[in-house]
Amino acid sequence: MHTVLVISLDIHTVLVISLDIHAILVTSLDIHTVLVISLVIHTVLVISLDIHTVLVISLDIHTVLVISLDIHTVLVISLDIHTVLVISLEIHAVLVISLDIHTVLVISLDIHTVLVISLDIHTVLVISLDIHTILVISLNKHTL
Repeated sequence: MHTVLVISLDIHTVLVISLDIHAILVTSLDIHTVLVISLVIHTVLVISLDIHTVLVISLDIHTVLVISLDIHTVLVISLDIHTVLVISLEIHAVLVISLDIHTVLVISLDIHTVLVISLDIHTVLVISLDIHTILVISLNKHTL
């Protein structure tokens, strides 16, 4: 599967299951759930005013980018992740689980929880005025 493009005013569920995905772009005013499962994913881009859940599961992920005014949960699970970028005014939870992570960047005015678990993490950057919990578990951390 090369490209999946979903544009709507109101989306309840986007479910994409594939062996190899080049790009997924989901944009809407209101998104409930985006679920992407693939062996290899190059880019997942989700843009919305209100997002409940973005779940990405893959063996190899290059980029996951989520932009919204209000995000409940972003969950990324992979063996190898290059970049996870989450930008929102309010974020409830960002969870990233991987064996190897290059960059996790979270920018928000209000963040409840950021959880990053990996054997090797290069960079985790969290920028916020109000943060409840940041937990980073790794054997090898370069920059926090």
